[in-house]
Amino acid sequence: MKHLKTFNQLNEMNGYGEEPFFYAKDGDQENYLFKVEDQNGHRGFVISIGKFSKFTQPSEAKADYGVLSITELSEEELDQAVTDKGVYEPNEKRIEIDAPTLRKIMTTLNLAVEDYVQNEPKVNKFYDEMQANIQMSDIYDENIKDAVNEWPGEWSFQQIEKNQLNLISK
Repeated sequence: MKHLKTFNQLNEMNGYGEEPFFYAKDGDQENYLFKVEDQNGHRGFVISIGKFSKFTQPSEAKADYGVLSITELSEEELDQAVTDKGVYEPNEKRIEIDAPTLRKIMTTLNLAVEDYVQNEPKVNKFYDEMQANIQMSDIYDENIKDAVNEWPGEWSFQQIEKNQLNLISK
């Protein structure tokens, strides 16, 4: 994983344990559980890559796409989810974060996508629904575009519905 060295250098207090995330598969959904340290301490997040979309009906075969979403959990809920092998109670609460925290999340997103694409090599499209839960929509697009440039392979970014859905494709 080419981003692992960068992750270890830049995010010593982020991830889960000594890894960038705790990975758990739940049916068609792959969950990447991790913590990010901000000015208030540790916060827990789950980046999910699945097949269900809230905002569109994918027409591709399941093997060809993934839907990106994010959930915030308390540190205790995240630790319990790891203990329970990735089982957690999803929520729809808006995530309020600052720009440095968003960049840390994007670093973990890069690692999650890299892991997902290695395991699912046919994937050529991502429906990005993370912004629907993130409060900072004004800088979200800039950060996701920067993140996509770091993904393995050549990916292009297209905004479909502001504050809801982006399309990222090869």
